Amino acid sequence: MNRRYKILITISELIHSSQVRNLYDLLSIIDTDVFDVEVGALATGNEAQADIENLGFEVFRLRLQPTRGFTLEKLMDLIKGPFIIRNRKYDLVHSFLYQSLFTEPFFFKLLTNSKYIYTKSNLEWNNHPKNWHKKSQLADRIISISKATDELLIDQGFAEKIKKIYLGIDTEYFKYSKEKGVKFRLDNDIPDNAVVFGCAAQFIELKEHLTLLKAFESLAGVNKNIYLIYCGPNHRNDYYNKFKSEMEQSKYSDRIRELGSLSDMPSFYSAIDCFVLPSRFEAFGYVYVEAMSCGIPVIACRAGGPLEIVIDGETGYFSEVSDPSDLARKMLIYLESEELLEKHGKQSRQRAVEIFSKETMARKMMELYIETIEQ
Repeated sequence: MNRRYKILITISELIHSSQVRNLYDLLSIIDTDVFDVEVGALATGNEAQADIENLGFEVFRLRLQPTRGFTLEKLMDLIKGPFIIRNRKYDLVHSFLYQSLFTEPFFFKLLTNSKYIYTKSNLEWNNHPKNWHKKSQLADRIISISKATDELLIDQGFAEKIKKIYLGIDTEYFKYSKEKGVKFRLDNDIPDNAVVFGCAAQFIELKEHLTLLKAFESLAGVNKNIYLIYCGPNHRNDYYNKFKSEMEQSKYSDRIRELGSLSDMPSFYSAIDCFVLPSRFEAFGYVYVEAMSCGIPVIACRAGGPLEIVIDGETGYFSEVSDPSDLARKMLIYLESEELLEKHGKQSRQRAVEIFSKETMARKMMELYIETIEQ
């Protein structure tokens, strides 16, 4: 009989986020005949926990490192953490935690002799360099999600531990629906025949919403039939307030929509003709892949994760960072060619399915688990 491997996946909070969706997609496909998986979270009882448990996986609270905001409950969790893992023997621990603290791999190595890997899904290092370095030293392998995270880990001396695995999405969920797109436009007072550019990102300066606004304004005077939709969480900070003010004062504000966070992103993607997010930098870029999976070409900046997602001139275009004039030129290409919009949209869908599906991600994860355990 083949061996069944016991795996623990650790994560911070089980809330509806891209990180938890990535975990959910992995668990929805993982071979439970080969892997016995449990999930340990810093905080339980949140809205996404039931989704994980409905897949048949145990979720329990596990705290092996201090967090901000001291409470007696957190202190007791911290004391109980090592005793919990000592009684649960794991072959491998996979950490989805963003944090740099190395106490998690330290305790697993000390108390259970488990193999340990973590996913490096951000570009943080200089905030706590000693902690990141120790965590990486203790890790058996480090999953890198893009060339940008590759380069960071190589610069820090961990080239031999890198395993590149792109984040994956549910390409059947993120799929174009004409019916959803028509309804979305109707609900938001956008004409059927309009050419719509869409942007999805939280409102922070890095995302360059204002660069897109300026590019749109430079085109809107001549092109009476174009619209711009923004969606994403806003934090009511100075940057958002500045954006909101400039958007409302725009001569073309009647053709701009700011919709906040949306629960049904496939409907949003199905309603737009081109996705535009001119971020200065992204470690990966989930939203570009989501748009492409829905058959929508994308325009991104020539920096970070999108360099591996977008094929310039085939699934979209790159613009220069913080350059509204160059961004407008790339948007104009699609305004002037419906044929190119359709062609690049089809090629975007094909690339998303072939390279960035959750099935591809899960297969590579399972291969890495076995390879690491059997080393």
